[in-house]
Amino acid sequence: MHKDIIVVGAGISGIAAGYNLQKSCPNKSFTILEGRSSLGGTWDLFKYPGVRSDSDMHTLGFRFKPWIHKKSIADGPSILEYLNETVDEFNLREKISFNQKVISSNWSSDKSVWELKVLSNGNETHMTSNFLFLCGGYYSYDKPFMPKFPNQEEFQGKLIHPQFWDESMDYSNKKVVVIGSGATAITLVPAIAQKAEHVTMLQRSPCFVVSGRGEDSWRQGGRQSGLGSCESTGPRDESRGPARQGGFQGSSKVRQDLRTSQVGMVQSASEKAGVGKGEFGEAFYLG
Repeated sequence: MHKDIIVVGAGISGIAAGYNLQKSCPNKSFTILEGRSSLGGTWDLFKYPGVRSDSDMHTLGFRFKPWIHKKSIADGPSILEYLNETVDEFNLREKISFNQKVISSNWSSDKSVWELKVLSNGNETHMTSNFLFLCGGYYSYDKPFMPKFPNQEEFQGKLIHPQFWDESMDYSNKKVVVIGSGATAITLVPAIAQKAEHVTMLQRSPCFVVSGRGEDSWRQGGRQSGLGSCESTGPRDESRGPARQGGFQGSSKVRQDLRTSQVGMVQSASEKAGVGKGEFGEAFYLG
């Protein structure tokens, strides 16, 4: 099979590519190859408690279909619903071929085409295209990073990666350790804390979290007290240009206090957790 354009991946990027190809290149043939059985990429794959965006959906969403919901930091199911709605509204579903995993792509200078090997429902097929549009994620869906810890085999609890979350697992009244403090951990910890007996987050270096409103302030009648621009927080750094570049130069004392506090909390949590000693015998999660 030959197409003018092949798009790889039916997540946010692939859907955006399909819309723009359909609009700007109506005379070009294209297809979207999706390795999984459903669209949405990350937002269909991740099922762990509390999964949500770490960017506001007003800028992460599509310009041709603006995000209109009240919550700009949206949960995973809402984002997936938005993606499915977009695909159907712009008749893109018929352009997506599911269970089509690209396993190799090579440019043929003699033929001036891309030659692709594709696993189609488990069978190897071949496709060609003039242009290859890669819209896949930057991490492996099948083999995510999984660190190896000393004496890990001695741990008596459950060791689980959130990418492969077991939705049937009951962590009620369990002691839980979350290793890491990135976007996954930030969303996971508050969600499991609602049912778990105790949740401890272990982090290598401090990160800073700001508590904000659940709904976008602009939808509530414009900028409100406490959510002004960063320019009002401290003196402006004129070396970075006029206007937009606000400064936090006056906040160094606050940052240092936060850092000291965070480090103290982590050290305390590490001492209490006793991960290597198996003191948390019920459950053990990677975030």
